[in-house]
Amino acid sequence: MDGLANGMSTAASKMFAGGEANRFDVVYVGDFRKRCDAVRRVVEEVLLNAEIGWRTGLVHIAADDTDGVIDSGIMEVVTSELALSLDYSTVTEAALAILVGPTTLLDKRPRLPVRLFADRVLAIVDSPSSKQRLTVKNEQLIQYFGDVVSWTATTYDALDQLRESGMPTLGTIWQAFGHAGHVLYRNLHAQGRRPIIGVATDESIEHWPSRHEQLQQIWDSERYRVRVIGQPPNADVTRDWEVLSPNERSHVRFACGLDAFLYYPDERPAEIPVTAIGSCLARDIPVFLPEHLKPVLGKGPNYTSIGNLAQVLHAEIHGDPRRSTPRFNATEAHRRRMRFWLNGSRQPFRPRGNRPVLFFSSNGDGLGHLTRLLAIARKLPGDVTPVFASLSAGIGVVEDAGYHVEMIASHRYANLEERLAYPWMAEELAEILARHEPSVFVFDGGNPYGFMTDIVATRRTTAYVWLRRGMWQKEQDNAPVIAKEKFFDVIVEPSDLAGANDVGATASRRGDVLLVEPICLIDPSEQLSREEARSELELLPDRPAALIQLGTGNRRDSTITMGRILSTLASKPDLQIVNLNGPISRYPVNRFNRVNDVAAYPVARYLRAFDFAVSAAGYNSFHELMTSALPTIFVVSMTSELDDQYGRATYAKAMGCGFALKDDDLSPLPDLVEQMMSPLTRETMRQNCSRLGSSNGAREVADVIAELAR
Repeated sequence: MDGLANGMSTAASKMFAGGEANRFDVVYVGDFRKRCDAVRRVVEEVLLNAEIGWRTGLVHIAADDTDGVIDSGIMEVVTSELALSLDYSTVTEAALAILVGPTTLLDKRPRLPVRLFADRVLAIVDSPSSKQRLTVKNEQLIQYFGDVVSWTATTYDALDQLRESGMPTLGTIWQAFGHAGHVLYRNLHAQGRRPIIGVATDESIEHWPSRHEQLQQIWDSERYRVRVIGQPPNADVTRDWEVLSPNERSHVRFACGLDAFLYYPDERPAEIPVTAIGSCLARDIPVFLPEHLKPVLGKGPNYTSIGNLAQVLHAEIHGDPRRSTPRFNATEAHRRRMRFWLNGSRQPFRPRGNRPVLFFSSNGDGLGHLTRLLAIARKLPGDVTPVFASLSAGIGVVEDAGYHVEMIASHRYANLEERLAYPWMAEELAEILARHEPSVFVFDGGNPYGFMTDIVATRRTTAYVWLRRGMWQKEQDNAPVIAKEKFFDVIVEPSDLAGANDVGATASRRGDVLLVEPICLIDPSEQLSREEARSELELLPDRPAALIQLGTGNRRDSTITMGRILSTLASKPDLQIVNLNGPISRYPVNRFNRVNDVAAYPVARYLRAFDFAVSAAGYNSFHELMTSALPTIFVVSMTSELDDQYGRATYAKAMGCGFALKDDDLSPLPDLVEQMMSPLTRETMRQNCSRLGSSNGAREVADVIAELAR
């Protein structure tokens, strides 16, 4: 069977089975495995049909015996129920059948694999063909459909040949109308992000300029991020480009994330990516083309020479207002040209309800990833609904905050290798996405999972955000991780107060991210007063108190380190000691005389109760302590895989806000505790902390996500 159901999951296939008669407004017939502009055009038209309210069917016919998978854009409109896949068992009636690639459509079999009855049939060709072949195909189509077949073309050359061959033609070419659809947040480059310029082509060399120096001149990878679907012609020149295959991102989805589209072949190719161009114009994304393509594409793009491109491109992207505008309202233009075949009022397609934002966190050692996402979710406006999915066992803190959350069991908990666990983890994530249909997908983690990028990258109507903190370990090979930036529309990096010590892989890539203030879950106005916090923690009001928070200990047994710290603090008879037990700690600390074990989340709410802290230097803990002006002895494990916690600790020491220790050498600890017992020392450190600032970037990230969601 050639139906699209072959390429889908069993569950999805069941939606499209059935033998009853179906009436459609438009049915497209073609080989949807082909990586060509014609198939991309079908995807855009399905979206336009859905917006207008026309019911669309798809009939896939393999034009040859070569292997191949269905185009990802076609798969998405089917699984999103914007079009219905039709197979052998379906009796179908259509007001209009559109044949895609008609000159090769029935080479393999003489008849269509469905019982399709159409009032009108339109055969659309994309490139010239011989008169003999056109005549044979026209006769074949008339035998099947009757005398209701008309022909047209997407280029003037092909249309002229149709007329010369005596085909019954329309009066004009069939233009590729892009669907405006989901438009991503604009002008992020104004906030520090390098603009993204791109081009979508097939693998033919005819789509590129012949001289390599022109490649560098047009697609300037120093000033811009260059993103391409297809195969660039020269690996040396294009080594810094972000290259995507059509399986990694559909052309429709690709256009959503660009700031400008550039296409500069030396000559006019046999097939121009007119659908990608139309899609960009419909989204008000400026398109730049050489002047020799103006007779082909007409108004809309910016036609300029290679010599003038740099200046014109900069003015267009950074200008206010921008000069480029869509050629037309694509939806109304598509409605008008279809009026010859389709009549009657239609109800436009509406997305189901309020599409949420899906926050997805990796399985960190602690709660850092979930906490940052919670901080952002709390700042979202009321018309944007957050939902959560996580690999972390700490999902209880999300439930306690009142949000819907679903857990995907991590391979760590199942004690499985990644390669064995990823298939079922991918299936669970796919089901979550299908249930919620999020408008925005926000991932917080150091390394995007392969199973995640495989699933989310081709979804047309979802914007993708990677929230990643800096301060990566310099020694680690992070090139494969950085290469995954191409899957995301926006990369957000919360700045680090210790950023001056950042020598990791992301430090040199700040021009490609949206840099915001440090993200904290609790604002200063939400913290309890010293008196309130001490009352809740049952601390005496007139004696000093110290907080211990060394993290979950899930990657190491910190019993020895904790024992040294507790015994040192306990040597101060007036000191009240509180140990924070994390919600997901698998190595709880043994009971110790004079130590209050507290399970409190978020701990930032209670920080004013303490005079100083002994703490790890993870991102969240560090910023909560410093923005709360709490003097701290930072005790850092040197086994951290990715996070440069020692860099943060030494920064705090250099700024006079605390001390820095490595957990394998705690010999200075008694002297440091003695210093912390001095009110004068603590007051000096508090004043130094207050100079670091206390802004919270959660609101800024929430505003960006809200813009993407609308």
